[in-house]
Amino acid sequence: MVKSYLRYEPCKTFGVITSSLSNAVFSGDDKLAIAPALEDVAIWDLKKGILIGKWHDVDNKSEVIVIAKSPNKIDYAVGYADGSIRIWNIETSSSSIIFNGHRGAVTALTFDKTGTRLASGSKDTDLIIWDIVGEVGLYRMRGHKDQVTSIQFISRPLLGGHKSKDMTSSSGYLLSSSKDTLLKLWDLSTQHCMETVVAHRSEVWDFDISKDEKMLVTGGEDAEFKVWTIDHEVLAKGLEIDDSNKEENEIKKTIQFFGSVKREGKDRVVTIKFHPNSSLLGVQGPGKSVEIYRIRTHEEIKKKLSRRKKRQKEKQHRDQDENDFMEVNVEEQQIRAEDLITPYQIIRTDGKVRSFDFSMIEDKNGSIRVLTSLTNNMLEVYTVNLSDIIPSKLYSIDLLGHRSDIRTLSLSSDDNLLCSASKGEYN
Repeated sequence: MVKSYLRYEPCKTFGVITSSLSNAVFSGDDKLAIAPALEDVAIWDLKKGILIGKWHDVDNKSEVIVIAKSPNKIDYAVGYADGSIRIWNIETSSSSIIFNGHRGAVTALTFDKTGTRLASGSKDTDLIIWDIVGEVGLYRMRGHKDQVTSIQFISRPLLGGHKSKDMTSSSGYLLSSSKDTLLKLWDLSTQHCMETVVAHRSEVWDFDISKDEKMLVTGGEDAEFKVWTIDHEVLAKGLEIDDSNKEENEIKKTIQFFGSVKREGKDRVVTIKFHPNSSLLGVQGPGKSVEIYRIRTHEEIKKKLSRRKKRQKEKQHRDQDENDFMEVNVEEQQIRAEDLITPYQIIRTDGKVRSFDFSMIEDKNGSIRVLTSLTNNMLEVYTVNLSDIIPSKLYSIDLLGHRSDIRTLSLSSDDNLLCSASKGEYN
């Protein structure tokens, strides 16, 4: 007797728009969404709401954990739960490069500005720098004591504030964060950790660096995010220490704490991201919102400090008249983190947010688009406009499917029907 079986093809997942273990990103032209679909990567046309392609490797059985876009807007690095990394080409929908070097799931990926190097971090706590052109691993760096959560390249500056044009495999720096509460700054020319910062009291879940590489924002378990400055004068000197002034050089740090900014959300930070032009900052927790902050210009900060100074003078006069209090120094005005970064708008989504991504291109009216990947198997695109108080939803991709984990399956006797059930619902 020949028994028939339901034929299963891994590339044909049932109703998976975006899985919840990985982030989703815009394509280079902002028209497509590159979204995780279990062990595959799905390509969605956002305007039409249709699936136009899927990246599938028959030899891969592990789920997608992280996706990173190359500066060339063609190549995408995808990290998997088994520790492997594949470089996919959006034009050919093929993967010609596979890297294997991690013993645990790949949890962080980033390209350098030229797109020729890729840095990866993992649950195994290691960092690896990969050569995309040569298709080889360059070196491994160890130092974190827990899972790596985020990584970013930093260009090597020259004294005087000019950046080096030398982008060889040995140049520049790498900044990494981990669940061990630490930020680590690595000199890639020596593969040495040149600075360690205790960033938060608990896990550091994400960070991002502004376009000019002078501002750093980190997020942890707190209901606030921290702002840091990157001193390029110290960075340019690297590990060189002047023996004539050794104590001063040892005290001065490249990464210096600037201040904290309160968030509306009370849960941990999941994603922090600067808009490509650095005028906006997005911060997202595990809830149903993405908080958008605006980076004030130098003129706006001056006006704010002037108003503060005026209020302090008025308070000083009142205090002197009523209680003859000690004179308050109103001449020294210090810029605080909340002066620089101010709440702007909040995107309210239809489900809990897994990740978000800013569009690279601004619309004609100056608005930007924000792609949100939701844990209930949905993709949504919102527009944020200077003239609108509330962001508006532009696109939404939703298919029939479960909104929570599938608990059981049952196959009909003739193998033509499949029934699935999850918590509180059925299909």
